[in-house]
Amino acid sequence: MSLASPSPIDATNEQALQRIYAARPYLIGLCPAHELLPQLGEYTVLHAGPPLTWEAMCGPMRGALLGAVQYEGWAADLGAAQALVEAGGITLQPCHSVNAVGPMAGLITPSMPLMAVENREHGNRVTAH
Repeated sequence: MSLASPSPIDATNEQALQRIYAARPYLIGLCPAHELLPQLGEYTVLHAGPPLTWEAMCGPMRGALLGAVQYEGWAADLGAAQALVEAGGITLQPCHSVNAVGPMAGLITPSMPLMAVENREHGNRVTAH
């Protein structure tokens, strides 16, 4: 009895799993985001997911963004933070566009601490919260 060969999707998924199993992650640094991500400018907030605007953000992500703006000292309170965001004073950029990873809402600001992790098996690096 002959078994059908795996589909291209199955073969690709298997290859991805093998790379995950073979990975050898090493922590190589813990620094403020602006030191690990030089392309992260002032008044820039990285976020999870594809490019999006304030208007397209869900409630929890909006709340996290306002808190991040306050965390950086760019606004004194939530009202001022929202006014700054709505006026276009904050640049929003996806984490993946700078090879970074953020949990949940994925927000990263210049002074937030990030880990730099190197995969010594495959040679790739990532910065993550």
